[in-house]
Amino acid sequence: VEGKTSFEMRQQSTYSGWDFNNTWKMARLDGKYIGLPIFKWIGDTYGAWEGNGAQSNPYLIRTVGNLKRLALEVNLGDSKQGKYYKLMNDLDLEGNDRNQWTPIGNTLSQTFNGHFDGNGKIIKNLYVDIPGATYVGLFGYCLEGTIRNLGVENVYVAGREMVGGLTGLAFGKANSRSGCLIENCYTTG
Repeated sequence: VEGKTSFEMRQQSTYSGWDFNNTWKMARLDGKYIGLPIFKWIGDTYGAWEGNGAQSNPYLIRTVGNLKRLALEVNLGDSKQGKYYKLMNDLDLEGNDRNQWTPIGNTLSQTFNGHFDGNGKIIKNLYVDIPGATYVGLFGYCLEGTIRNLGVENVYVAGREMVGGLTGLAFGKANSRSGCLIENCYTTG
């Protein structure tokens, strides 16, 4: 069996013999291929953004799909520097060993640098069990962003290092006075 690169795995041509007319489709976000094949019946699980990301008109997170979209975009390399997000509803991630959360910002090169206002809401049932992973939590790695006004309840997280319920690592750049600000947040679990 020949291995494939991440780029190749996101190309429909890699899956010769698969039925992309009736059964499969390539996951897309804003018209771009973003992932592996998914069943056609799944539909758009991420949802479109409301707002424009400005402080006066933040992107609104109303659904788990919206929160997953934030994770996906950050983990594809968009740090969200200077962008604002506001949680509008309590969310249930319904986490378990078959429904794991992918942390928002999960490598040194894919960090969250935006501003997340939990708006006094609660995200519950966060489940992440990646024993060999670093940067594990709701947010994996927050470099120069803000996370405020958020409760995360019934948390189960496991990883190798840099593990936490809210964030695995909140840090600032060397020789910089800025960093990840966490304010008025809590976790239980």
